[in-house]
Amino acid sequence: MKLAKIVTASGWAAAAFGALGFAASVGHGALPELPGGAVVPLHALLVALGAGAAWVAARRGEEIDRERFEFAGDPHATRDEVKEAHREAERRHRITFTALAAAPVLLGYWLAYEVPEGLPLGRALPAAPLVGFGLGVLLARLRRR
Repeated sequence: MKLAKIVTASGWAAAAFGALGFAASVGHGALPELPGGAVVPLHALLVALGAGAAWVAARRGEEIDRERFEFAGDPHATRDEVKEAHREAERRHRITFTALAAAPVLLGYWLAYEVPEGLPLGRALPAAPLVGFGLGVLLARLRRR
């Protein structure tokens, strides 16, 4: 259940990063302007965060599926209960992937407005965690085979 808490914390972090990013986008950033040389290390950090989020999402997905099929395999469960177990598991999968993907993307969104405006890679910071998340999902699926 530790992974479920990480998902919950990621959801709250995503909301906070989104609010901080919006505030920074209208000129009320919470941080002093970051140095331009920090953009490339921030990209690397965000790719790593995205990949880590995908890894946690894959592990949490395995937990959800284990619980789902444990219940669905119960011979005393009715057809409607099994259907509901599958529906609930799919909802939990969506929440997991959304929360874990959104947190690093919104962190990148916030940091994109905290770097100097003239840097072309600065505004691309929200894309870095998406690359990492995509790579992490791909590696998790290849590992599962």
